[in-house]
Amino acid sequence: MTTFTGVLAVLHTPTPDGRQLDEPHPDLTRLLPLPLVRPGEHGIGRIDRVWRDGDLLRYSGELDDKHPDAEKTLAEIRDGRLVGMLDADGVGNTEYLYQGRQVSDSEEIPLDAGSGDVTVIMRGWRVTAATLMPSAGKAWPEVSLTLDA
Repeated sequence: MTTFTGVLAVLHTPTPDGRQLDEPHPDLTRLLPLPLVRPGEHGIGRIDRVWRDGDLLRYSGELDDKHPDAEKTLAEIRDGRLVGMLDADGVGNTEYLYQGRQVSDSEEIPLDAGSGDVTVIMRGWRVTAATLMPSAGKAWPEVSLTLDA
């Protein structure tokens, strides 16, 4: 097994498409370990620990060296081409902002609103997994995945 650490998400900071994670559920995760997966696969590793470090959500775990895609995955992580993207569930108390102003339940956001106009603030969520995705699509610049020596 190859161990890893990284940053999975950033709290209180909107993504380029306007999603923002505010306070998580008091139980930050589902029962550990959680899966680390490649899209379309069951799992290539496991997440053993998730914790907050200020507004950073950090995680660590192990990659399965016996997985058929292990060598390719390890090379892509080393080269900085793959990072873990947060998979969450249980989002509650969602709040919508349009141009920085809270949208009431009876109000509609204009169809021509740009991604910079709308922020979706999510609360009460929990980490359920992480999916390995190309680093070019990171939700926050701080998101990372590093193999331990």
